[in-house]
Amino acid sequence: MSRKSRIAVTILTAALVALSIYAVPSAIAKSSSHALRFKVVKRTSHYDIVKGHSHRFAVKRGAHKVTVHGVGRYRLVRRSPRYVFLRTAKSDWTPRPTITTPNSGDFVAGSPTKITWRMSSAASSGYFRVSLTSTLDGASTGLTATSIPANRRTRNYSVPWDMAQPVGTYRLWVYYYSSSGAVLASDVSDFSASISDAPTPTPTLTPIPTPTTVPPKQGEVIVPSHATKAQIDASVASAVAVGPGTWVVFPAETFAYSGTFTVPDNINIRGQGIWDLGVASGGGGTWLQATSGMRWGSHSTIERMLVGQNTPGLTCQFRPVARGTSSAGADTQANGSHNVTFNFVRFKGGSDTGAPLLDLSSNYSGTWTGTLKKIDMVNTTWNDSEFERPQSTNAVNGTSLGAIMNIWWDVRPGGAQVHDLTFRRTHFGVKNGYHSGLDGYGSGRTILFQGAPSSSDSSGPAIGGGSVITSTNWNPQFNWGQFDHGLYNVVIEDSLFEYASWYPMDICDYARPYSMWRGVQAGASDGGASIGWGNPPGSHWVDIPTAMWTDNFSITRSYFKGSYPDPHSIVYEVGRNAEVVDSYSGTGGFGNHSGRYGSTLSGTFSNSKRPATDIFNVDWNGASTSYTPSPFDP
Repeated sequence: MSRKSRIAVTILTAALVALSIYAVPSAIAKSSSHALRFKVVKRTSHYDIVKGHSHRFAVKRGAHKVTVHGVGRYRLVRRSPRYVFLRTAKSDWTPRPTITTPNSGDFVAGSPTKITWRMSSAASSGYFRVSLTSTLDGASTGLTATSIPANRRTRNYSVPWDMAQPVGTYRLWVYYYSSSGAVLASDVSDFSASISDAPTPTPTLTPIPTPTTVPPKQGEVIVPSHATKAQIDASVASAVAVGPGTWVVFPAETFAYSGTFTVPDNINIRGQGIWDLGVASGGGGTWLQATSGMRWGSHSTIERMLVGQNTPGLTCQFRPVARGTSSAGADTQANGSHNVTFNFVRFKGGSDTGAPLLDLSSNYSGTWTGTLKKIDMVNTTWNDSEFERPQSTNAVNGTSLGAIMNIWWDVRPGGAQVHDLTFRRTHFGVKNGYHSGLDGYGSGRTILFQGAPSSSDSSGPAIGGGSVITSTNWNPQFNWGQFDHGLYNVVIEDSLFEYASWYPMDICDYARPYSMWRGVQAGASDGGASIGWGNPPGSHWVDIPTAMWTDNFSITRSYFKGSYPDPHSIVYEVGRNAEVVDSYSGTGGFGNHSGRYGSTLSGTFSNSKRPATDIFNVDWNGASTSYTPSPFDP
């Protein structure tokens, strides 16, 4: 062989030797100067495939050194049939983070979790920071207000994540910095993490508790004639002692009663008819003059009487006993008020300073961290009943105090449940003898159904409050997961409504502010009307959670005389599956968004066919009463 040939062979051999002592695995993280053991998981004719320390790579058979591109050089210190041992100089060592949880998944806004990661080896200097990157626009949000120092005694780290970010899809990042602030290593979650609003369960009927004892045969406790408050209370206590289903029966006369009259669970109350203030001896009726009104529990029937007062200086109101309190009994204390029926009852009350007549204790202006209201009203029916309250004398439109009925429910978890209500042949605003003219018909400012706290509260979805949400007052931190339930299944049939001094009826829910808020979140400055959200909601109404809606509010064969002096329609804000059939509003429409959100409007009747008399034009003895309908008809 010539000299040139020998040189060429030598160079080629040297190149092959050089190639044989280097392996180029994928970028991995290695430990410090002590030896690391890697298990041999596969052998080929030229390589050992090894695995360990969260990594897998190839080491060439016979090699004494391994170079890992982007990490450093390693020396092979020992081989065995099952393992390969490597060691590296400290100058080549860079610990690297690996996110362990969460690497992906779906999460509910406001439900805290933890982000955890593990270092390939202990880091004795530097610090960490964690951030989110939106998959929509790439915007990055830091999750750690301060740096997390490295700790040479551990390889495992974690930080809390409060899930306070807007709804969206994100990738998680963990960065490892040197003490001088240079990024040494990082890791990103394998897949996206999605944050969504808390799901709202479809409303279901509240279960009716089964009585723990078998009711005895219904008995009666007769209230003595001319009974005092103490004697009336003793009669009720006797009925409780007899057992569930017992009737407390009042004779035909008036009964003075200072304070609030409470109907216990499973006890029934009966008078001899609604006391007629226009007829001598009340037309044979009963009037329980409870100065502060009445409270009731569960599984009761109250019938044939006038209850309450509305003389100057009094505040007389009607509502169920609140869940969690014991005044009505164990059933209501545990489950809230349910299954109560009123037949031929006239509610007389309110106040000349603005107290509503039927009131569920508003927390309209309470903050979202305020006291939870628990006045439930479930499966409650009013048949052939009347409601009267005093208005402010000669009230100016829109400024008169008080509503004849304020039906509030606390939308937060554990708050008041209000559903399955029926008003059949009811008269709102009967003549009260307290004022003259329009004010003498006691219908008040309006009839209101609304959840609370109000969306207009300053701590609500609009910064500073207000009912309209735009990009200028949008509160991005508001947590819609606070909403747990709405109002549903309300039926009004064959009923008469005297003039109101504001809107005849206002039915409110949270679909409207929720729609505007989501519209702004999606990038629309106008509350989202241009992209299917907005006020009222557009095509995205199907994406509004059930808890935001008032569902199945039905009005049939009912006559609203309207408002005075300015004409107003009935207001739905917004309502879903709202049905209006064969009804009439004298100063405007029904505004139930017919044809949208599952709502319908059908039938009407003219002024000539409107109700011409009040509901109770004959007393219990068959004699005509002196009460006439309001003369302020259209």
